Amino acid sequence: MTPEQLVPSLETCKKLQEAGYPQNGSCFMYHIEEKPIFQDHISNKFLRNETVISIKLRANLFDGEQIAAPTLQELLEELPSETTGSNFLEMSKDIGFYEIGYLHMPNDAWDNLISHTNPSEAAALLWLELKKGGK
Repeated sequence: MTPEQLVPSLETCKKLQEAGYPQNGSCFMYHIEEKPIFQDHISNKFLRNETVISIKLRANLFDGEQIAAPTLQELLEELPSETTGSNFLEMSKDIGFYEIGYLHMPNDAWDNLISHTNPSEAAALLWLELKKGGK
């Protein structure tokens, strides 16, 4: 698993920042740029250019643009455990994707159900959905 799979996408992290998500988490994305990717350190042959998104722990930050890249745990702590007296936060894993939303008891209906292959992305999209709805 790569660091990029542990946090939401850069696009979603920017939306979180714009929507007022706390910027004091443990991970940050920063220094986004196009740069050459080398085949190896000996030949220094270029394979291709690609966008490099660096993710660093908060303790290892340096100067430059910083956007919080919250982990799944941090996102879950920011989400309310329930939206009403009978809608409770639930997350499940299916084959190839995760689902997160609020399960309404006792009829098992879902509110704000989000599905994604990255669980952190799903939780971030749910946070944005709730923020947009004023919850």
